[in-house]
Amino acid sequence: ATECGITVINSPQGNTISAAEHTWGIILAMTRMIPQAYSKLKNEKIWDRKSFVGRELAGKTIAILGFGNVGKTVGKYALAFGMKVVASDPFVSKEQGAQFGAEMLELAECLSVADVVTMHLPSIPSTQKLICAKTIATMKKG
Repeated sequence: ATECGITVINSPQGNTISAAEHTWGIILAMTRMIPQAYSKLKNEKIWDRKSFVGRELAGKTIAILGFGNVGKTVGKYALAFGMKVVASDPFVSKEQGAQFGAEMLELAECLSVADVVTMHLPSIPSTQKLICAKTIATMKKG
C-alpha cells in the first residue's frame, strides 16, 4: 500500500474504546433482555415489564478472555458496575492483572466462576474453537 502512495498506520489502540463500549452494549442488552422486550413490544404491542427484568451486574463476576487493550478497558468498565473481574491471558502476569483490578486465572477456572464471559482474542489456531461443548460444560449454570 505504501508503494502505491497509501498511508499505512498501525494504531493498535485506535478502536479500543469503541470496541469496549460495543462489548458493554451487548452485555447490557443480553443481561437486561432488551432485544426480547423490544421484540414483544414491537410485534405484540405489549410492554411486559415483569417478564423482562433481566439480571443486575453488581456483585457478579465477568471473565475476560484476552486481557490486552480492549480486555483491560472492558474490565475497567466492569469495575464501575461493581463486578468482580477475572481474566485469562497467557501474556499477562498476576501482578499486571492486579494493576487493572483483575484476578488472572487459567481459562477453566475463569469459565467456572463467571456470570458473564467476553472474548477479546486474535483469531489464530490456538484461539479458534476455544469455546466449545467441552468448555461450555465447565461454565456456571444460568
